[in-house]
Order: sequence, then C-alpha cells, then structure tokens
Amino acid sequence: MIFGNGFTRMLLGIWLWQLIKWQGPAFLIGLGTGWVIWG
Repeated sequence: MIFGNGFTRMLLGIWLWQLIKWQGPAFLIGLGTGWVIWG
C-alpha cells in the first residue's frame, strides 16, 4: 500500500472529512478548511 501516494492521501482526507462531517459543529470547521484547501 502506497500511503505516500497523493491520491491515497486525498482519499484518506475525504474519509476523515466524512467522519468529521457528522460531528455537528465540527462540520463547519471541516467545510472552512475545505474552502481554504480547495479554494
């Protein structure tokens, strides 16, 4: 497994974001971070 791969890290990031998304207020933090990253 290539965890150093950018695509894999992206998938892990999306997975973590999905977990955070359901934590209520934390969703706003994840969304704000997403805007900064994906701008």
